[in-house]
Amino acid sequence: MEFSVVIPVFNSAAVLEELYARLVRVLESMGGDFEIICIDDASSDSSWEILKSIRARDSRVRIVRFLSNAGQHNAVRCGLEYCGGRYIITMDDDLQHPPEEIPKLVDYLGDNAGCDVVFGVPLKRVHSPFRSLGSRFVNRIVRMTARKHGKTVMSSFRCMRQVVREAVLNYRGGYLAIGSLICRSTARFAALQVEHGRGELGKSRYSFRKLFVLALSTVFNYSTFPLQVISGCGLAVSAGSVVLLIVIVYQKMSGIIRQAGFTTIVSLVCLFSGVILFCFGVLGEYIIRIVQSISYVKPYNVRERDV
Repeated sequence: MEFSVVIPVFNSAAVLEELYARLVRVLESMGGDFEIICIDDASSDSSWEILKSIRARDSRVRIVRFLSNAGQHNAVRCGLEYCGGRYIITMDDDLQHPPEEIPKLVDYLGDNAGCDVVFGVPLKRVHSPFRSLGSRFVNRIVRMTARKHGKTVMSSFRCMRQVVREAVLNYRGGYLAIGSLICRSTARFAALQVEHGRGELGKSRYSFRKLFVLALSTVFNYSTFPLQVISGCGLAVSAGSVVLLIVIVYQKMSGIIRQAGFTTIVSLVCLFSGVILFCFGVLGEYIIRIVQSISYVKPYNVRERDV
């Protein structure tokens, strides 16, 4: 198999036939075997019935339906489980990612052996200013948590190699963010400018608020940075408390402090504050290790499939 296209589907009955027709036309023109894997994220419209109809006409289309809504990232991960293509393309279902741009991504990856993933970045975004701001904020957070500080912009329109697919599927954490996983798995990724469709389903499903929540979830699930800050502050303040204790005792012995009981109270406060904060620092280090080895719970369940 040369190409695998993974599409999370949610309430997109109005555009599925057009999406399928354009995809097939593009993939057939590229040559090589291909498959289209559609994951219905428990749509409430007729998306599943349309997918079954397409599947009945074309065996290259493989479909899976979730028991309940699990979110875009989990749908993409599920689709990756069934991929067999050398090049794997992920894209949205609302035609914001034009199928006609897929050859650009594949050609770039084919011409650059040192690249594992290429993201299709819009030449000009058609989102609202707040939506675009949210996207930039999430990209910045993802690069920070993955310790990739370059200026590469990420999107859900991407082409990756099989080795990256395996890295995503090996993840066993409780919260899934495909972009963050990719950035943590490899530093060999790039961005390529592509056309950006307006989308045929109206308003974007990712509001600024949802993007902000996604960014926070990424920080707390894919990074131990907040815990490291707390741990470092605890250790630093405890060291400062010890220094202050030494200074207070010296001043008492030198006769600088003459107030009765002052040295005892301040010394005890410094001592126990330092001990408590040091313990917080130690606990923070243990919590970091617990977060890194958190147990895995499968985030989605399949109602039916035809693959």
